[in-house]
Amino acid sequence: MNLRQRRKKHLGNASSFFYKQPLHIVKGEDVWLIDSNGKRYLDVYNNVAHIGHSNPEVVDAISKQAATLNTNTRYIHESIIQLAEQLTATMDKGLEVCYFCCSGSEANDLALQLARNYTQQKGCLVTKNAYHGNTSVVFQMSPEDCSLEFREDWVGLVGGPREYLDNKEKHLSDSFKVAEELKKEGQAPAAFVADNIFSSDGIFSVPEGYLKNMYDLVRSFNGLTIADEVQSGFGRTGKYMWGFQHDDVVPDIVTLGKPMGNGHPLAAVITTHEIAQTFNKKYGYFNTFGGNPVAAAAGLAVIKYIHKHGLIEHA
Repeated sequence: MNLRQRRKKHLGNASSFFYKQPLHIVKGEDVWLIDSNGKRYLDVYNNVAHIGHSNPEVVDAISKQAATLNTNTRYIHESIIQLAEQLTATMDKGLEVCYFCCSGSEANDLALQLARNYTQQKGCLVTKNAYHGNTSVVFQMSPEDCSLEFREDWVGLVGGPREYLDNKEKHLSDSFKVAEELKKEGQAPAAFVADNIFSSDGIFSVPEGYLKNMYDLVRSFNGLTIADEVQSGFGRTGKYMWGFQHDDVVPDIVTLGKPMGNGHPLAAVITTHEIAQTFNKKYGYFNTFGGNPVAAAAGLAVIKYIHKHGLIEHA
């Protein structure tokens, strides 16, 4: 059997291809991907290797830490603390508590848990074509993949930037009706979640006032705001470190993922002490591999590289 047949046999159809002609990539180098025949492809997809494939500074940081220690967060280790300090230093005042995990899906799942616990509400507002992950919960919040027949009734769909730009007043009126309907059904929104590059809604810079208005709306229902920075974070949108900062808003919870470790599994949830303490009174959160020393070394190397090379200013 060839690689494609072996893959299908053992990984199944769920592990889908993203190309009509599957690529057998054997090496990554800066902005290039190289296949088994030595052909080079310019990687313009790049939603993971944020600072280039096989970035030497990240590779060096990972290899040195792996050769020294890699364990879980039951023990004190300086790197996870440094990473939390450096991340929160880029956030607005109040966003000071980090939970580390391994993927954006995990981060968004935990973010919704935090919001539900704090508000004692269940519903969630997301944009009509959003994608926020593939756990059993955030899959429901991902209409790009989860069709109407499988979607649960606590999910409310609101228009994205296209609808807002076409008719701001109608967009806000329609969004209010969606939230009101959730409330009538006993599913008042615990949160509004937005991917701040709207990668599944057509890819938009945050329109002026969009997040401000939607944040005000969900807060009028006593809900929280969750900024999904898995796609837009770490300076990708230029000028700022985070996508939500383009609309001069402060979310209650921020989720990070994909580019955070430049390919090494690393993600995080950042929130306030108040929200975290309310959650921690009832629940604990432990992630075996989240923020482990090697992952933290990768994250620190990514942040250092971004600032060292002025990537935000050149995005």
